[in-house]
Amino acid sequence: MRGRSAQGRDTHSGREHMRRTSMLRRICAVTMTTLLIGATAAAPATAGVVESTTTIESTVVDAETGEPVAGVCVLAGTPHHIRIPDGCRSMSDETGSVTIEVAEGGTYQLLAWPNEAHGYGAQWVGVNGGTGTQLQAARVRVPDGGTASGPLVRMDPAGTVTGTVTDSDGAAVPFGQVVAIQEFLSLGQHHGWAPIEDGHYTFDELGPYDWPLLFRAGDDPDQWSGQAVNRHLAEGITVRAGETVTYDYQLTTGTSVTISEDDAPEAMFATALNAQTGDRVGGWFLDPDFGIWTTQLLGAQPVKIQLRSGPDEGFVGGDDFASATTFVIRPRGEQEISLG
Repeated sequence: MRGRSAQGRDTHSGREHMRRTSMLRRICAVTMTTLLIGATAAAPATAGVVESTTTIESTVVDAETGEPVAGVCVLAGTPHHIRIPDGCRSMSDETGSVTIEVAEGGTYQLLAWPNEAHGYGAQWVGVNGGTGTQLQAARVRVPDGGTASGPLVRMDPAGTVTGTVTDSDGAAVPFGQVVAIQEFLSLGQHHGWAPIEDGHYTFDELGPYDWPLLFRAGDDPDQWSGQAVNRHLAEGITVRAGETVTYDYQLTTGTSVTISEDDAPEAMFATALNAQTGDRVGGWFLDPDFGIWTTQLLGAQPVKIQLRSGPDEGFVGGDDFASATTFVIRPRGEQEISLG
């Protein structure tokens, strides 16, 4: 996250110090948020409480041979909520069978990730095969407390995407992330994302479909391929099985969005979520010693703001994502938003 000087005038060295400090704060905020979410997701159920089990059952096979594939993590998500965990509780066994537990009844889509099935590529599970786009994934209606049958998961060989990432000034980005599935929780693994190192990245776990990719690096805002504000509008990168395709990307600037000191919530983090997809698009690390909280968001887009302090979380203006207040981010310049 980037803090804005109250004076607005610094020497070149002062600005460079602020830039590096903002980078460290941003990485710290993202890492701490991920750790907190991961700890919450991994927490065991309260002892003595009997919970109803709501599940989806499916089978994972090789798309060409029809043989069962073990070691594929199959996850259930909704259009506004999908996460890749650090570790997997729903891994296909030697027969290809997998059972996915969900919190409650509803409509879900399945994401298959080849945690231990080396050589296969990730996919959103479609009706008759894989896809890289969640909008094309099959929908599974699950009864509350019951079991639903999910579509057959047909795994294809993986392909590779590689390229360079430069900032809005054309300089190589020293570090960052290229993300295929927005809310990943993998702390020690590169499932769902690939690191940017000295301006280069290589993503080699994707199935042979068109994929949107999120670029998160430097002081420029989070943005999807094609400079899109969300993954449903992103440019698709065509991955080919067993081949390497190149996709170079230059980041574009956004809007400096500020939460004023007088309006700061009692929370450690404030996260901006795209109001249409629920994807994280930026955030504020709410350090009371910092005074003014500013981050770069890509405009123009509608966002909702989630607050988190330790395991507790909530939304500005509502009880959940659906009811939360929508803030419209301007295309360029500076903007101050009120959380009151």
